Amino acid sequence: MDSNKTAQATDEPISSIEDASLEKTLKLQIETPNIAVGFKDLFRYATLKDLLILSFCTVAAIAAGAILPCFPLLFGDMAGLFQSISPQEMPRSEFDRILTQKSLTLVYLGIGAYVATYISTVGFMGVGERLTRRIRQQYFRALLRQNMAFFDNIGPGMLSSRISLDCQNIQEGVSEKVAFVITALATLISAYVIGFIKYWKLTLVASSILVGIIVTSTVCTRFIIKYQGKSMANYSIAGGLAEEVISSIRTVKALGVREVFSSRFESHLISVETWGRKAQICVAVLIAIVTTMTFMSHALTFWTGSIFIGRGEASLSDVITVAFAILIGSHVLGGIAPHIPAFAGAVAAASKVYSVIDRESPLDPTSEEGAKLDQISGCINFVNVKHIYPARPQQVIMDGVNLHIPAGKTTAIVGPSGSGKSTVISLIERFYSPIGGQVVCDGQDISTINLRWFRQKLALVAQEPVLFGVSIFDNIAMGTLDIPDQGEEKIQSLEFRVHEAAKQANAHNFITNLPKGYDTKLGEGGSQLSGVLLLDEATSALDSESEQSVKESIQSASVGRTTIVVSHRFSTITYADNIIVFSEGRVVEQGTHSELQSLNGVYSKLFEAQQLEEHPSGHEVNSTAPESAQDEPLPHRMDKAGNNTEIVPLDQEDQKVQDAKTSLWSLVSLTASFNRPEAKLLVIGLTFSILAGCGGPTLAFLLAKAINELSKPETMVSSMREGANFWCLMMFVVGLIHVFNLTIQGVSFAICSGRLIYRARSTLFRSTIKKDVSFFDRDENKTGALTSLLGVEAKSLSGVSGSTLGTIFMSCTTLVASMAIALAIGWKVALVCISTIPVLLGCGFYRVWMIAKFAQRSHEAHKQSSAYASEAVMSARTIAALATEEQFVHHYEQQLKIQERKSFVSILKSSIPYAASQSFAFFCVALAFWYGGQRIADGEYSIFQFFACFAEIIFGSQVAGLVFSFATDIGKANKAARTFHTMLQKTPTIDGSEGDSTAHLSEKCEGKIEFENIHFTYPNRPGHPILNGLSFAVQLGEHIALVGSSGCGKSTCFSLLERLYDPNSGTVKIDGQDIREIDVAEYRRALAYVSQEPTIYSGTIRDNITLDCGPGETDEAIIQACKDANIYDFICSLPDGLATTVGNRGVMLSGGQKQRIAIARALIRNPRVLLLDEATSALDSASEKLVQDALEKASRGRTTISVAHRLSFVRNADKIYVIENGKVVESGTH
Repeated sequence: MDSNKTAQATDEPISSIEDASLEKTLKLQIETPNIAVGFKDLFRYATLKDLLILSFCTVAAIAAGAILPCFPLLFGDMAGLFQSISPQEMPRSEFDRILTQKSLTLVYLGIGAYVATYISTVGFMGVGERLTRRIRQQYFRALLRQNMAFFDNIGPGMLSSRISLDCQNIQEGVSEKVAFVITALATLISAYVIGFIKYWKLTLVASSILVGIIVTSTVCTRFIIKYQGKSMANYSIAGGLAEEVISSIRTVKALGVREVFSSRFESHLISVETWGRKAQICVAVLIAIVTTMTFMSHALTFWTGSIFIGRGEASLSDVITVAFAILIGSHVLGGIAPHIPAFAGAVAAASKVYSVIDRESPLDPTSEEGAKLDQISGCINFVNVKHIYPARPQQVIMDGVNLHIPAGKTTAIVGPSGSGKSTVISLIERFYSPIGGQVVCDGQDISTINLRWFRQKLALVAQEPVLFGVSIFDNIAMGTLDIPDQGEEKIQSLEFRVHEAAKQANAHNFITNLPKGYDTKLGEGGSQLSGVLLLDEATSALDSESEQSVKESIQSASVGRTTIVVSHRFSTITYADNIIVFSEGRVVEQGTHSELQSLNGVYSKLFEAQQLEEHPSGHEVNSTAPESAQDEPLPHRMDKAGNNTEIVPLDQEDQKVQDAKTSLWSLVSLTASFNRPEAKLLVIGLTFSILAGCGGPTLAFLLAKAINELSKPETMVSSMREGANFWCLMMFVVGLIHVFNLTIQGVSFAICSGRLIYRARSTLFRSTIKKDVSFFDRDENKTGALTSLLGVEAKSLSGVSGSTLGTIFMSCTTLVASMAIALAIGWKVALVCISTIPVLLGCGFYRVWMIAKFAQRSHEAHKQSSAYASEAVMSARTIAALATEEQFVHHYEQQLKIQERKSFVSILKSSIPYAASQSFAFFCVALAFWYGGQRIADGEYSIFQFFACFAEIIFGSQVAGLVFSFATDIGKANKAARTFHTMLQKTPTIDGSEGDSTAHLSEKCEGKIEFENIHFTYPNRPGHPILNGLSFAVQLGEHIALVGSSGCGKSTCFSLLERLYDPNSGTVKIDGQDIREIDVAEYRRALAYVSQEPTIYSGTIRDNITLDCGPGETDEAIIQACKDANIYDFICSLPDGLATTVGNRGVMLSGGQKQRIAIARALIRNPRVLLLDEATSALDSASEKLVQDALEKASRGRTTISVAHRLSFVRNADKIYVIENGKVVESGTH
């Protein structure tokens, strides 16, 4: 069937149509609304249960945050307590009692903080997992209800990439980071409340800094959302390209265009990096400004506090309580800044995802609107139908078409390629709506009939059939759903109906001969099977015997049904009750075969021309060999990657062992290698991280000095003011230096992070498309799974780069510097406090390890669901035709629910060490207070020494806890690095890189081909040999044809010739040289392959024809190739000619047009060996004759090997080889 999307252009462009509503109508079919999304909209799909959980967890998060500012209250009390240590003011026993009581209070607060933090973290992560699952479901459901014009305009690859990457971004913005921010804000508010209660004047002065922080955060966040949105939009394009390339990996390898697509992919990644870098720089500036403002806040607080103490308006306890409340509040506020990109990214991603979810499809199969008729007889009429494809508004496809398809009869539609035949099918299926006229069924406009109900009454088999990656039984069963009750008990049996359908399609015997029969699992796109399993009408891929059998079955099944057949082959439609002849979007003739023959018009001439070609002497190539049970994985569909594994290959087990032994150092080295060119920038970033890390300990030292000055007696007010002024000035100077250090550090790491992600994606993409074809035959390496790796895993590596890496380096420096200063000032107190740090670090590292394991399991589960979703979206037209949207949505939802249940167990476990790390500072401070108080009471330490040690340890422990708020990012980065390491370590057996071999193809390559005793079995089906001692030879310039029954091994010969696989034994030679010894890239350039189902890539017609020739190809050569392929006139009729865009996978072209462009692409290569696999199957008779003449002309002086079922294609071959069971059983001329 001709999968027409664009017919010959008529002379009437859309600009001549004056109805303004037409343009609006076309635009509505492809437009996607821009949705303004706020943070609260991320929780759109929260249920009442979720909201209750979130409410409870919010209270817990607030409690966890409110507990922390209790430090300053106790701190202030302790300061007053230490001031009063003297036998006159307080006995030692009373001092010890109060000290112990205050210390235990801190321990109790720590326990409360642990419980509250655990509850809030588990709750938000759990609800985040459920929310994201529902968003994925809604997005997937929304995609399957869209009209086909929507996919024509955007491309399914770009849309499916959002399921993995954009939904992952949303999840990061609604999970534990929300709990962290709520806790931080609660801490900030509580701190200021305590400050205002304790001494409102001083707190009010300190609050002035908040205004600057809020303004800066608001402005920077807006820019971050804007830049991240643009970065995501560009990656959607890159992800779409990656999906297009990986799903057609065989064609990519055969054409030798890995470098072409790698360059295209990288060009998109540059835009992704540019916008991403801008967002990261905004984050760096935000962190620098917010952190510096907190430094300024401390300086202002102590300077103002000294004034109030000097006036006698405030005590030391008041000032210290307010100062440390502001210190803690400002510190946690600064910790929010690194998480802002996650929230900004979530909002930007949600805007893209929600725009699809909220889009109202003009043709919604899930809608209940429309009539459901009591019965349908199938009388169809086109009444003055006018049609324009929305994605190509310049061309009118149908112009006033009127036709009648009688009920219960067989109607055939014929005509030249691109004449509008398949548009009839598209309009009946309501893939599109006509812009004028009506399509009427049984007297009722089909636009008024319920869409889903109507499609369930139809059955469609397209020219390029889609089979899904489930069992054969499930694939057939999709077409048996909702069949009306026919009254017989056996008909009620789904199994019986499936088997009957397979028998009618001449497939039952073939299926039962498979090892697992109907339970045999198909690969992605059904590419584990030969073309015989098309099940219904499309016979172009069948050998003659199978075609005749299926044709008879179809004729039998058509009795009493309305049947519409679109065909180029007149031999398949002569029995039709009604034949409609199309030309340039109009019906030119209509009648029975005999009636049209008697007219001696268009039909008669086309029929006679084809009969002359196909039956010059009443014969047809026919192999009576029985169908082989040794089914080959459809290598003639070289643009589809089979991805199912019936038996796990040994190298997969080796790979698991290799992955298990991956060392931490190798992961660090791998990640660092992506930033090797930025080594100097990394050194700069590291240096300034160390300098910035020293800012906190320096500030703590200055705070201790300031406290020491403020503790002077009232008689030394002047000295106190002078000292306080000096140390506050030092805080201000340190703040200025700190903003400089943070900015340089942040910008350096922002650039490095962008380059790291760019190189990681580029390297993984190049490595992926370089791998052997057998790699793509595995179930775990489906297209969706691999594109998910590119999107999600590469981004996860940024968990150890950018702002995260800067924070880690800075925090480590702060911790070390704090401990060093504390040891220098008071080693006893310092050692006691430092002894708790290893426990804190142990909790953090344990959480990172747990999250890495969780990320691995989550990735494996989401990889499967992403692959399933990707395959479904790529096959949206088939799903719509089958009306099985709900079935696919249900299956997808089940996969997500299984993953959700597993995730929750991991969340419960990983939250334990995180809560411990966040609350451990309380225990550390309690110990410091108790032990330090004892030393002060004993006279071993001064107040300055204690507060200096205390402030340093507080800074160190809080910063260490802050690092582990990034544990999720670090854990995912660890898992991503392991995945990258495994992927990159697996080297291909057949390396298609330039210069991979020292042996070269002779400059005078003649193209002599020899197959010597070839035995071959596909790696993923080791128990089913395909070729068994196959031998034949092709001499210089000879044209040979391979014929035989479907599945006998014909197309496998092409796979071996193209070196997509190597034989298990035997040798394939060219000019007497083993092709395994020749440089693969150089060898493949000597070949050109034209398949039955051509692969056309997004871009222009010129891009596709010159795909493997480069931009330097002359227009003369391109035009000549187009003329030889009989596509030049069509191209000239297009407004943009060679610059016309063809859409994703050539969606804007008909099957015949795509075929001719593929032929032009082959001819322009000027190959020495031409491989033709049913190369003219999609062409009408006139085009086929011209293209055959062109191919025969092009094959002169070249070696040509053809696989065909029709005599018209192989009768002139110099030699015909008949293959049966993987061997040549007959050979000779016709």
